[in-house]
Amino acid sequence: MIVERHLELTEHHEHHQSFAEVDEEVTNLTSHEVQFRVSAYGRTGFGPTSNPSLPVKIPISENDLATSAGAPLAPGRPSVIAVDGQGVLLEWTAPVADVHSSPPQGYQVEYRVYGSRDWMIANEQLVQDTMFTVESLRPNGVYEFRVRGKNQDGLGHPSLSSGGVAIRPAAPQRNVPTRKVSESVNPPGQPSMVEAGDDWVKLEWAPSAENAGYIVEYREVGDPTWHTANYDPIVQNGIQVEGLRRNSTYEFCVISVIDAVSSHPSETSDVINLRPQGRASSLRVVPEMTEAPEFLDIDGDKITICWLPAHSQLPVMGYDVEFRDLQQDDRWYKVNDQPVFACKMTVGDLILDHDYQFRVLAHNASGCSQPSPPSQFVHIEPSTNRLSSHTLDSPNLGHNDIVKYVEANRFGAVPLLQEEMVRESPPLPERDDSPPPLRRANNNVQWRDPSLKEVIEYLSSQDKDKQLNASGYLQHLTYSDNLIKEETRELGGIPKLIALLRSDTPRIQKNACACLKNLSYGKENDANKLAVMEGDGVRLLAEVLRTTHDASVKEEATAALWNLSSADMLKPVILESATEILSQQVIAPIFTQNGSGTAVDPSRHFGSTLFKNSTGILRNVSAASQTARRRLRDVPNLIEALVHFLTHSIQRTQVDTPTVENAVCLLRNLSYRIQEVVDPNYDPAAAHINSKNMKHAASPKPKKKEKEKKKDKDSKKNPKNIATGPSVLWQPHVVKLYLKLLQDSSNIETLEASAGAIQNLAACQFPPSAEVRAAVRVEKGLPVLVELIRLPEDFVVCAVATALRNLAIDPRNRELIGKYALREFLDKLPEAGSPRRSNVSDQTIGAVLGILFEIVRSSAAYTKDVHELKGMYIKIFSKM
Repeated sequence: MIVERHLELTEHHEHHQSFAEVDEEVTNLTSHEVQFRVSAYGRTGFGPTSNPSLPVKIPISENDLATSAGAPLAPGRPSVIAVDGQGVLLEWTAPVADVHSSPPQGYQVEYRVYGSRDWMIANEQLVQDTMFTVESLRPNGVYEFRVRGKNQDGLGHPSLSSGGVAIRPAAPQRNVPTRKVSESVNPPGQPSMVEAGDDWVKLEWAPSAENAGYIVEYREVGDPTWHTANYDPIVQNGIQVEGLRRNSTYEFCVISVIDAVSSHPSETSDVINLRPQGRASSLRVVPEMTEAPEFLDIDGDKITICWLPAHSQLPVMGYDVEFRDLQQDDRWYKVNDQPVFACKMTVGDLILDHDYQFRVLAHNASGCSQPSPPSQFVHIEPSTNRLSSHTLDSPNLGHNDIVKYVEANRFGAVPLLQEEMVRESPPLPERDDSPPPLRRANNNVQWRDPSLKEVIEYLSSQDKDKQLNASGYLQHLTYSDNLIKEETRELGGIPKLIALLRSDTPRIQKNACACLKNLSYGKENDANKLAVMEGDGVRLLAEVLRTTHDASVKEEATAALWNLSSADMLKPVILESATEILSQQVIAPIFTQNGSGTAVDPSRHFGSTLFKNSTGILRNVSAASQTARRRLRDVPNLIEALVHFLTHSIQRTQVDTPTVENAVCLLRNLSYRIQEVVDPNYDPAAAHINSKNMKHAASPKPKKKEKEKKKDKDSKKNPKNIATGPSVLWQPHVVKLYLKLLQDSSNIETLEASAGAIQNLAACQFPPSAEVRAAVRVEKGLPVLVELIRLPEDFVVCAVATALRNLAIDPRNRELIGKYALREFLDKLPEAGSPRRSNVSDQTIGAVLGILFEIVRSSAAYTKDVHELKGMYIKIFSKM
């Protein structure tokens, strides 16, 4: 569109239009009599103009009307001097002197939402100075401002508009610390929620040192200021913070204090939502707690539960159903978005081979009841008429064996469920400021929030301010709202967000990454993940990670990739597009040196969100396929970096963090079928057949001459004789790290992964596996593993039992296990004539039977011990 304004004696305006249809609005013609004419435009230029239109008198609008001819002229354009979280400071120049009007007695400041029509008055009294602060503006909003002078003759003409001004939220602030802050004091682990009520939260965290005290800080999401929960340091690594605002969201951090010296704050906790509770009274009380729900029907990944109606003095308005999966975490999550009115509900898309519990809450007009007692655990198994795509390459598998194994089937290995590897990055909004509407003195609402469709349309605007604010607002809308996420996809929002990843403005890139993170969070949003992949979003996220220098953009990009990596269909794409750059984020400062030639301290890097996200993505991707494992094993220095990180964490007793969990699970996955490293054609099934004709024995000691010859050969290849690459996985010092984690960690996921890594390393037929079996015995690891058999978490017990099953291939290990741990294993089996314990799975029983088989077949004395302890087991075995 080409528009030209040309003033002639009769004040004509010319419009040059290059399209067939003309529909043009001409503005800023107040108080003029004008005419219009049109000319066509082609390749050779402008054609002849049309005849002028009839003269048109443009009326003066109410806002632009001066009360009299003596009113002041327009002041200078206001300029913005400062912007804070909810206001701006404006400055302007006085109008030029005019003989026809008196000077202004004061100024009226006006503002409006950028792009809207109506102007609103900011000041109740005239401003005497040429400077004024406009307050109570919406954070992340965009406004424009103008000024009008006023004298005894009335209001003058308005100044030119200031243009769009973005109101940026205030940066997070902390009170000035009263203690010295030093790098020598390590921060504690990330605080996590143990329990929460309507106005309190119970937290715990990993300690930083034995003699450390702790200060806990908190803030509401959206509040820039951190508040102190306890002014005097506490010695225990847990606290209950009370007096919080009901129905609000909070985040927490912890500071270590040693001898009046403070550490930097720990990693901020996940966002914690306080549950609104009903207020009890003698007349209006919440419903009574319902009984535990029961299972009505189980069909593959779907389960139908039912419960008895709740007793209530007021009518029950609906029920909420919550679930938890202890193989993911111990938190309860809400299933339904809207209240359930029937006492029955079907829950789908559950993770196969996981155990779930459910509970119910009832609502009435007074509020919400206490949660019901949890249901019994239910184990999700595949339907008999449905096959999984992850089958084992053994010819003798039934439908109950259709799982993906961590290690060779001959050792009774635990399933390597891809969902078990998934740990998604929770979508935390940058600010949860849910802005209230701006109001004038008479409390009339002056603007409305844009609809979701309008917000998505703003994403493709050419105005970067609109892009920034629309993407920021969409991030807020998509937080924890699956209906909004689905509607965003249906309205075409995902391709527009992916396009914003190409922006040259880091804040726009950050908002776009955060929106994609929110949209991709949760298994129920797999359709969004597929839309991101189809829009080439994975490659562009990797490109953003590769090109940006902004740390916050990198954090959001890796968080989005972490959520996306939980979907099987995206794992190969992420592997192809992002492996190199993600590996660089893990390795980055660990093997670099500063100018003096000394190694750079990687402590801050290990504690960063970027490092945690990157290890989380690689953890998910490593569970995808044999190709993924081999490619990640071949990344230079990746395995060494992970081992270095675990060593660093153990030395600082920070072994319960999510990052340690990610690293151990990644190493466990890379240890799966480890014999592939030296034998690319390794086939566990063939190895199992060959091993049947071989007597299990300790690896034979090589002759002295052969040993020296091999040593000379290795020293020529590696002069320093230091293991590198995949061979690091089976080194004794790495096995020692796993055993240390099994002793010190309280994270059951880390325990299971550490036992699984030993299980994998000890499972194969090549010499390093025999060395691992011996190393566990030498490092006194057998008692550590046997002690874990007593844990109540079955999936950890299963991994430990299978690891011991593999270790029992070594005759000396088998002898020690039979001598000292026989009773521990027999206690896991069901009693004759008694109902089977629900917390012991078939996989665990199979692993225990495998150990007993190895023990009794090699020793008549141990066979006698089994009969004497629980002879009836022989009858049970024969029936199974």
